[in-house]
Amino acid sequence: MRAIGFFFVCLIWWSFLACGGADEPPTSAVEEFDPNQDRPLPVGLVRLFGGVEMVRVPAGHFTMGMERGPADQQPAREVYLSAFYIDRFEVTNAQYFRFWEAPDGGNRQRYTPASHGSKDRIGDWPDRAETKPNFPAVGINWFDAAAYCAWRGTRLPTEAEWEKTARGDEAREPYPWNKGLNGSRANFRDGDDGYDNTLAPVGNYPEGVSFYGAMDLVGNVWEWCADYYDAEYYKVSATIGPTGPEQGKFRILRGGSWRTAAGQDPNKLSITYRSWSDPTGATDGWGVRCARDVN
Repeated sequence: MRAIGFFFVCLIWWSFLACGGADEPPTSAVEEFDPNQDRPLPVGLVRLFGGVEMVRVPAGHFTMGMERGPADQQPAREVYLSAFYIDRFEVTNAQYFRFWEAPDGGNRQRYTPASHGSKDRIGDWPDRAETKPNFPAVGINWFDAAAYCAWRGTRLPTEAEWEKTARGDEAREPYPWNKGLNGSRANFRDGDDGYDNTLAPVGNYPEGVSFYGAMDLVGNVWEWCADYYDAEYYKVSATIGPTGPEQGKFRILRGGSWRTAAGQDPNKLSITYRSWSDPTGATDGWGVRCARDVN
């Protein structure tokens, strides 16, 4: 009888595991972060920092840049980075809203995203934080993005960290999944991706996942990076932990957005393409994901 009872308990537990979580974003496992322990994670394992999912990118070398395409992404060279964490998804409206409404009250005055009304179904702020909580936070400039990341105890990723996350140990190119751009892998203009000519919810394209488990690195929104932009930087940059020029006028954006037309210039959606803007600028196609050091 004991054996029969144990069998039924196991059967009920197995059924619970098999049926639960069908609506959750795809992942192999999720682990709450223990600040006193940092062990390497298997590829695809997600760690939670304050409820935000981040993937671990291990230390090591990777090839940054390319030998063809725009001159500012040449030459290709081997770069070494220490291990780091980076957000699995782009920062959402709901996440940014918690920062914006933080108890000190100052963030509403200093870091309010731009409103975009009904045009392209983006919506006004803060209404879209309630109506579209799982969509990327847009209308934020570089200073907004940096302040949000700092509030979370993180930082903006460097341009090199962003590219390594997209390229992976397998040296994928020109996209995080290797070749073949289509609407099942990313949200871009006229891409037949279910959200043509507007934003898509984060994590909507699991076929576009990067080697390390990050989603939406290509398309949906351009993502602010920490670095200043310099068209000649790749020719003189450090090959160990490059952090960009010491000064400059513009800041880096990576990855393309829902407005990027692949038919006009597919390179803009590649993992090596470098875009840049005045850091005070903000559009409905610019967002952010955060990074943090290991230990």
